[in-house]
Amino acid sequence: MRPTDRRSSLISPNTLLFISATLFVLLAGCKACKQDPDEQPISATDTVDPQAEIYRVERGDSPLIGDAAAPVTVINFSDFQCPFSKRAFELFERLLKEKGDRVAYVYKHYPLATHREGRRAAKAAIAAARQGKFVEMYRKLFENNLAISEENITRWAQDIGMDADAFARDYADPDTDRRLHEDVTTGNIFGVRGTPTIFINGRRISGANTDQIERLIAEEMEKGESLKKNGVTDPYADIIKNGLSRYVPPKRPLPVVPKDIYAVAIPPHAPQRGAPGAIITLIIFTDLECPFCARFVSTLSELEKEFEGKLRVISLNLPLTIHPLAVQAAKAAIAAGRQNKFWEMHDTLFAEQPEWKKGANFDQYLDGVAQRLALDMVKFKKDMEDPRSMEIIQRDIALADLIGVRGTPGIFINGRYASGAFPIETFQVTIREEIERARPLIDAGTSGDALYHELIRNGKEAVFENSPAAKDAGRVHTIKLSGQEPSVGKKSAPVTIVEFCDLQCPFCAKMSVSLDEIQKEYRDSLRIVHKQFPLPQQHPLSEEVARIALSVKKLYGDDRYRTLRGKLFAKQSEWTGSVDGIGTIRKILVELGIDPDKVQKEKISPAIETILSEDRAEAAKNNVRSTPVIFINGRKVNGSQPPERLKVLIEEALKEQQAKK
Repeated sequence: MRPTDRRSSLISPNTLLFISATLFVLLAGCKACKQDPDEQPISATDTVDPQAEIYRVERGDSPLIGDAAAPVTVINFSDFQCPFSKRAFELFERLLKEKGDRVAYVYKHYPLATHREGRRAAKAAIAAARQGKFVEMYRKLFENNLAISEENITRWAQDIGMDADAFARDYADPDTDRRLHEDVTTGNIFGVRGTPTIFINGRRISGANTDQIERLIAEEMEKGESLKKNGVTDPYADIIKNGLSRYVPPKRPLPVVPKDIYAVAIPPHAPQRGAPGAIITLIIFTDLECPFCARFVSTLSELEKEFEGKLRVISLNLPLTIHPLAVQAAKAAIAAGRQNKFWEMHDTLFAEQPEWKKGANFDQYLDGVAQRLALDMVKFKKDMEDPRSMEIIQRDIALADLIGVRGTPGIFINGRYASGAFPIETFQVTIREEIERARPLIDAGTSGDALYHELIRNGKEAVFENSPAAKDAGRVHTIKLSGQEPSVGKKSAPVTIVEFCDLQCPFCAKMSVSLDEIQKEYRDSLRIVHKQFPLPQQHPLSEEVARIALSVKKLYGDDRYRTLRGKLFAKQSEWTGSVDGIGTIRKILVELGIDPDKVQKEKISPAIETILSEDRAEAAKNNVRSTPVIFINGRKVNGSQPPERLKVLIEEALKEQQAKK
């Protein structure tokens, strides 16, 4: 079965030409849309299990398409929102038509945490199965996987003829959650870490690699048909009867912390614990809502016991945009620190992270923790709202950006960078190595801050500074402006932000909110210029929408462009998930008093073609490979940024301009 065809009369005849001409730029894709910085990948790697072991994965009562006695049984652990799972869905739809009852296809649910609607979709499919409508709902969900929502699921249930009341009851039934939990648990037992993970007669393959899947099915078809000829009525049961009951991952060598040294200065405001004269200085950039940071804190407590007296810990803030409570949590820890209870608040928030992340009222929870820590509540609340608390967070974010830390936890051990929560054995080895490296200095009488500064004295300025990306980050770019780009603000403004944007990218939508906020605050001091960088491989409508937006700018001016831009981002999920996305955008144009027929004519004009071509050329020249990317007075910043971080960077740019006068 093919994906829904979203083309309409507004598609430009030159679209395919431009996609082909710029394929080298698009290969990197919209990196931010693929995965979050501290979550697992959304798909497994495309490999067949190298040992080709047989795993005893039971079909159980999972939905089955085909004949249970088929020579080949496929068990697919999948996620309705995963693009790679959709690719596998399309493959198996074709194979089931081609091979008929020679393949038994079993579907098991494994929704990933990175897909917000994945669990909702899985429960909908389980509820549909109770009315004998699994296949219909399964197809609806995959064919429309960009539009999955509670409202649409309810509508799809009606479309396939389900009893609405029974569906609602079954969806909410605790047994549905239990059924989903069973699939996930089974997946975990058999080593499922991403989707799709597929078992073909018990042989494990990760990813939607068409050639490997078809080859494996062909191999197993011969075995299964041979068994049937010999009188075996259930080939699958016979094949897996002696199979492995769980996945045992291959042993891997212990990860190693690189020996490169980075000169990370210790900010005077940073909380510290441990011996002031410690041999080891461990600096952590942390996000109090990050589960990997919580995991590392558990490791850290063991390290502090083992290396007592030799280790001091310094905490810095790097709240990530994907964690909505992270900034508030950081402010609470800073406020508690003003009453000498930073570490108590820090450790409590990490210990109780699973509970407060699920809670409805985070402020109320923080008040409860403050009371348990016997804090002065009036002072605690006042300090949380004190602008100086936010300034500390902004300074830490700016430092992380300066030295190239992008995710959490970001850990420096006497200047050696460990990106993420490594096994405790890795940290133990690294700390022992650093103790030995420091020994000659200690023997010479150096200790404390002097020891740390001597150990990092010749360190590098930034992580990955030898890579092209880091060199690019420190460079001042000259972005060519044609004057045809949509913009807001005076040309004489001391700070200019040039944005490369894909109007179908959800992270660009987040960035748009931040840019709108700072534009209102800085007004005459800031100019924002919008360049288009659609990535049609990831976002099928982005090319057409970029042309439409540029046409509106040319026909109606900057103000109308920005109004349309705001509407497109606000309703992004609607037109992105619609069967006729461009038709939905036409309605938005009409609502704004814009003539869609004029836009249709203009969007295929040579002028629009030229603007889009020039924007892409500037993107390629300045190493723009994902969205959103902005340049603040020529300095490149990748990814969606919160307003607080943008303010820090703008203030730095303003100071630079002032110093030049």
